[in-house]
Amino acid sequence: MSTNQTHEQYVASILGQFDAFCDVAIQAWPHVNAAPTSADFRAARYELLKMLNERRDKDGIESPANDGKSEPEQYLPMTPAPWP
Repeated sequence: MSTNQTHEQYVASILGQFDAFCDVAIQAWPHVNAAPTSADFRAARYELLKMLNERRDKDGIESPANDGKSEPEQYLPMTPAPWP
């Protein structure tokens, strides 16, 4: 199994565990009227995924999103059309 496939399986496992944690937290919340929703955990899931992908990039596995560059570009380079 390639390193990239191993990493993808690891990320899927971690995210599955996080989703299971969120489900338990939502169902077991003591205050039913103010129970959290899945949207309350969206930012944490995003940060977790971002951290896992940064770790993959540090381990030498090139992410298809940044094509092997050290930092992904914020803007795409392009030549603007001339002003009419």
